[in-house]
Amino acid sequence: MDDEPLVRSATSSLLRSLGFDCHTFSSGEDVLRQPLASFACVLSDIQMPGMTGVVLAQHLHHRAPELPIILMTAYPNERAQTLRDAGCVVDLLEKPLDGDLLQATIEAAIRARLHAD
Repeated sequence: MDDEPLVRSATSSLLRSLGFDCHTFSSGEDVLRQPLASFACVLSDIQMPGMTGVVLAQHLHHRAPELPIILMTAYPNERAQTLRDAGCVVDLLEKPLDGDLLQATIEAAIRARLHAD
């Protein structure tokens, strides 16, 4: 999820080229209107108008604690790191995204979720 259409499109293209099926959203509110059980993982930018990625991660973790959440940002912040340390967020990636690291992070998050179920 990213509020910038070009970033959202580029990230979606990258994920699809890596073999992931993905859905894009422009806001946290849009994500929360979806059936969370249909997601294997959520990747969200931190800096979002309205609901930030950090607030979205808190909502998602409360509603679906088993759902892996990965935050990405060009501006790491303490609240996101606190969520990561508390286990609410699987990882915190810095933009620009490295495709290999993104793929490894998502695969590890999904694998960990499958082994936990």
